[in-house]
Amino acid sequence: YESDWPRAKRSPIRGYGKRKCVYDFYVPLFRYTEEEVDRMRQKARAELGKPYQLRNYLRPGTRKTEGTWCSPYVTAVLNATGFWRLSSRDGYEQQNLYKAVIQHHAYHTTIKG
Repeated sequence: YESDWPRAKRSPIRGYGKRKCVYDFYVPLFRYTEEEVDRMRQKARAELGKPYQLRNYLRPGTRKTEGTWCSPYVTAVLNATGFWRLSSRDGYEQQNLYKAVIQHHAYHTTIKG
């Protein structure tokens, strides 16, 4: 699941790596329970189809939007576990979300293609 132009969608993993690319990703240092994973999937599915919009990126809260972008999408999915209690502010910029969760994740990188 991802929020990317033009809307939040489910993208097959096979679609990535068709050309030579470096992929950076973070793996949790703990295992989510099946219930937590199910809640994350439910939240991700509920957001599918929302338009990718940066309307409130520069001035959060100035105008309500039905859209989303990558960081708030990930924040909402993580919060669905019940483990995370990330504020909407953590979701406005990637670096804030990163700082909030990094101590619970290990960095990995791979080259595909």
